[in-house]
Amino acid sequence: MALRDIVGQRVAVRCLRNVLESGAVPHAFLFHGPDGCGKGTTAKAFAQALKCEAPEGADACGRCGTCRRIERGTEVDAAVFTPAKREYGVEEVRALRESVFYRPNAGARKVIVIRKAEAFSGETANMTLKILEEPPVSTVFVLTSSKPYNLLPTIRSRTTAVPFRSLSIPETAEALERAGVRIAPERLEVLYNLFDGNAGAIAGFSTEEETERVVERVEAYLWETLTGRGEEIPTKVAEHLTALAGQLPAGKGETAAEKARSGLVKLLETCVLFLRRKAREGCGGGGRGGEWMRTLMAQARLMEIFLEAIRSIERNANPQLELEVAAIRIGKVRESLGASLW
Repeated sequence: MALRDIVGQRVAVRCLRNVLESGAVPHAFLFHGPDGCGKGTTAKAFAQALKCEAPEGADACGRCGTCRRIERGTEVDAAVFTPAKREYGVEEVRALRESVFYRPNAGARKVIVIRKAEAFSGETANMTLKILEEPPVSTVFVLTSSKPYNLLPTIRSRTTAVPFRSLSIPETAEALERAGVRIAPERLEVLYNLFDGNAGAIAGFSTEEETERVVERVEAYLWETLTGRGEEIPTKVAEHLTALAGQLPAGKGETAAEKARSGLVKLLETCVLFLRRKAREGCGGGGRGGEWMRTLMAQARLMEIFLEAIRSIERNANPQLELEVAAIRIGKVRESLGASLW
């Protein structure tokens, strides 16, 4: 993918094209922004632009042998390093250091992409700083990070910062489609919020049937509970929701406790999105006078209940207790509304 094909990062792409047009390429860059917004894809496109055999202006052709090898990840002059665990190990940084001093196989430059640069700490951070302080003139580093504030200030000071922003839902849809992933708009909204706009995570999990089935089970269970066909005892409702949350995917590197808490937040966000979709469907149908308005107000109240639970859980409140309280409040809303109106 060439720089011209990057979705939603106009500022970052303009910065990189200006550098390429000037011919004065700094030895190290820091691509910083949220997870899944395209930093890694842009790093690959930038490497192609630097190494392309037949560049088109300040961009890669995308067709030559070098561009194709970089796209496949087989180009020896465009290495990508990713931590094997939550943090880079000493041996990984030693391998990085060794690769830095190899001469380019072809052309004047080679590119080293270091993903998740915030994963350097202690000894590995100081080793990396030493590499950046004395780089070969032929090497261009591209560090990517969603948490640049965790990097040593001395590492940040030796890089040229390039900012990235979160993609909107339409931009995410476009980026996924270019990657060959198509998702129905209503499902994309759920996944977008479920994964905090992380297009990479959405692409990975949207094709996993199990994740789709979990989301569908959450929506079906919520609907049964709201219409009076499911469990009513708050403790049982809380237990069922907790079990469903445990089936949602964990974030990379999350501990068991972090996974349990983040899973519940994702589940409650899914409930909010489901209710929002039901409210839109009701509005699209033209409504049914007073009954329609009562239903809409009840749906708004239910969304508030779930959002309050999310805020409390994110503030480290007891998740089980918050779910039970939410279940009690949901029951009161359902009683006031009447299942027939759903």
